[in-house]
Amino acid sequence: KKMLAILLTCLVIGSATGCSLPQPLNKTLDIEDAMGVWYIQYMRPNIPLESTILQCWRNVINKTDDGYQMTSSVYVNFIGIRFNLPITNGLEIKPGTGNQLISSVFGISSESTVVALLPDKYVIIGACIFGIPFYSIASRDVSPDTAEISDLVQSVGLQISDLTKNCDDPNHFNG
Repeated sequence: KKMLAILLTCLVIGSATGCSLPQPLNKTLDIEDAMGVWYIQYMRPNIPLESTILQCWRNVINKTDDGYQMTSSVYVNFIGIRFNLPITNGLEIKPGTGNQLISSVFGISSESTVVALLPDKYVIIGACIFGIPFYSIASRDVSPDTAEISDLVQSVGLQISDLTKNCDDPNHFNG
């Protein structure tokens, strides 16, 4: 468990050094529109760690007395053993920009940029981690539909085959 925590921590440490993302959305996001359940799967770089161990994230964003909170469940497959790992994050939208999402995992803050959006349903998020651009697609309530997101994925220069396709069964978060 300690090793898994270290691996997860490494994935969420953000660094903008030498990392170039597409231009962020030229619009303001409203965090109220982000409330609810999102399934997240990674795109490039499709490295063995995230494609085999971290199968899928489910993020639930809700309002609290102190602002907003994002609770994540990570569907993990480790040496053939599958289990859910709940994580509670702080979440904020950076004032004045509307497209910078700042989350805190294990007390470590990471900043992501929303780079593409299909209203009410899909969001592509880019983040620099150790100077490497990582992309993920967030899908509201259900796992992404390949046909629907094809144009959206291509809009940031990725191919549909870059999806790890590990969120195909949201039911693994139940129970």
